[in-house]
Amino acid sequence: NASPYGSGALAGNTLGLDPEAVARELGFSRVTDNSIDGTAARDLVAEFAFVAAMTGVDISRLSEEIIIWNTQEFAFVKLDDGYSTGSSIMPQKKNALTLECCKGKAAHMEAFFVSVFSSLKNIPFTHCRDSSTEAMRFVWTALQEFEADLALLNVTIKTLTLKKERMLQAAVQNYCTVTELANYLVRHDGISFRSAHGVVAM
Repeated sequence: NASPYGSGALAGNTLGLDPEAVARELGFSRVTDNSIDGTAARDLVAEFAFVAAMTGVDISRLSEEIIIWNTQEFAFVKLDDGYSTGSSIMPQKKNALTLECCKGKAAHMEAFFVSVFSSLKNIPFTHCRDSSTEAMRFVWTALQEFEADLALLNVTIKTLTLKKERMLQAAVQNYCTVTELANYLVRHDGISFRSAHGVVAM
């Protein structure tokens, strides 16, 4: 949140500019500490690319969870027909179109981060086409992909139907409460968790 106004590729300026006033007018909280930092630093660019890539990975993982829940084996959710497609060969199958796109975009954003990071690794602390053009073009594309990723996930989750009875049935039939049974043995019988784990496992 620092304005680089007044910085040059070599030094500051002697032209009577007022960086503090310009920073206030533009809404920055301060002015960069020195002109080299103002000109050469692209940390924010790399940080944004990383955040977009990491968030993309999280969205991809969530998308895969929902895709699994949508299978006939789980049947925990029903995806809206408006955001799904039919299978090209299996009439009964519904493909999670938007979620598959989310997973693909995670790969794109990871590649954007690597591209930005790589373009910064061997440039001097001054103005370079590498940092001002090559690195930035990946950031703008990553931003567009990031916005699309969030929009696709948002509309998919808003329109899917939770099959609560099926979820309850699966919860009752599986063994998700056995850890608490082991904890019960620890609390009431005074045995170690390792021993309780072995008892319950039998």
